[in-house]
Amino acid sequence: MGGVRHTTGRGRGINIEDLFGGTGGFETSPPPPSEYPVSITLEEAFSGADRRLRMQDGRRLEVKIPPGVDNGSKVHINADRAQGNAFYLVVSVKEHAKFRRQGKDLYVEVEAPLDDAVLGGELTVPTLTGRLALTIPKGTQNGRRFRLAGQGMPALNNSANNPRSDVDHRGDLFATLKVKLPSELTDEETDLFRMLRDKRMNPPELENAGENGAKDGVEDEGTGKE
Repeated sequence: MGGVRHTTGRGRGINIEDLFGGTGGFETSPPPPSEYPVSITLEEAFSGADRRLRMQDGRRLEVKIPPGVDNGSKVHINADRAQGNAFYLVVSVKEHAKFRRQGKDLYVEVEAPLDDAVLGGELTVPTLTGRLALTIPKGTQNGRRFRLAGQGMPALNNSANNPRSDVDHRGDLFATLKVKLPSELTDEETDLFRMLRDKRMNPPELENAGENGAKDGVEDEGTGKE
């Protein structure tokens, strides 16, 4: 009891634990870091977040979650490694109502009135830092995707002991156009759509262009062969 002792010929006792630092000749290694889940919003993943944790010994610890973390990212917290208090925060990012994330890129759907899709116009696109103006050309089809460079998530450079974020290299934001058809039309608008349909279904026939195929100052250059 009380340690392993060895007796010499003179009767003096030597405590083996004293010779090897009281550990029986083996150095004890700190336990491996534990992992604890933490849930954050997409906005917090974009800009970074602070969390206040309560340790088992009653201490409170302020920790920082760097920008750019994603689902499954591990943030190393070195509270007190010697006492086995080092641990990882395993990040879970909540789903967003508007944005869908894929790596550093974000995806969002933007509604456009029918007249803007046909004639061209300017739309407002939401981002995680505000709103941006997007000019769409005339004849823009439903489902067309526009790329807004540098409006995605920041890149994450997360080392084991020093989490850092490189916010200078961001992903892109892809805005998908959803053309919104009018749900109610006035009688005048209905007549205009009928006129447009009739014109598109029955285009005017071209008159004879003459011997050289020229009309109204427009010449047919042919195939370019002599």
